[in-house]
Amino acid sequence: MARPVVGIIGNSHLINDQYEVHAGGQMNTEAVSGVSDCVPFIIPADPRHLSVNELMEVCDGFLFTGGRPNVHPEEYGEAATEAHGAFDRARDAIVLPLIRACVERGQPFFGNGGHALPRNPRSAGPDEPPDAARWHHRGEVRAAP
Repeated sequence: MARPVVGIIGNSHLINDQYEVHAGGQMNTEAVSGVSDCVPFIIPADPRHLSVNELMEVCDGFLFTGGRPNVHPEEYGEAATEAHGAFDRARDAIVLPLIRACVERGQPFFGNGGHALPRNPRSAGPDEPPDAARWHHRGEVRAAP
């Protein structure tokens, strides 16, 4: 029997200041493959290359990872400031609709970073801003069934 495929959201990086790549952390692929016994599939976080519907067809589940970029504040109704840090709008354009599609269709996903928390954790409202003070870098997060 084939192992389930888990899409791991990649991050854009520039290697040696000249070579653009889509990459994922080894600890994420090791967790998906070694611990969960699933096939890890790194997803380029750029809507020019794929669609949410295509990803939903190919992957049995998803891992939404942390990374350097934060969700752009316009996604939750705020103006960007330096305090918000770095952004990747292409990543937002794949990740946020993909999370919404997973919730809508009941497709499994797990998140270990800010892109996985597009909802306000206190109210679980779909379009409310995240509680930035609580969820900022390495905040305490507990798994729930």
